[in-house]
Amino acid sequence: MIDLDSLMFTRTDEWVKYVDKNIALVGITENAIKLLGKIKYISLPKVGDFLKVGDVLARTESSISDGKVYSPFDGIVVEVNDSLAKHPEQIIENPFGVWIAKIEFNGNRDILLSYEEYCEEINS
Repeated sequence: MIDLDSLMFTRTDEWVKYVDKNIALVGITENAIKLLGKIKYISLPKVGDFLKVGDVLARTESSISDGKVYSPFDGIVVEVNDSLAKHPEQIIENPFGVWIAKIEFNGNRDILLSYEEYCEEINS
């Protein structure tokens, strides 16, 4: 079980888990899953892609609508979860345990929310 207080969140329903000083895993929240429905396909970034805050990190196709996953900070994609390309349903079954990409980031982390702040944001 993931300790949600150990994660940080964006207003656009991404979660961030720091694995090193400047390396983080990025995934999507249960709220994103509710909005998207059954995810049928995920377009993953490429290792080496440089992203700025707000750039599209991944795209999803689902039963309800297509969606976008945004980069929470400036950085370089250093690893992707390739298993999602063949088995996108994993992210539905375990949204806080299945990550999309690992990013080596630089820059501002202040835009991220704690779990409590995120819950207040989505419930307002």
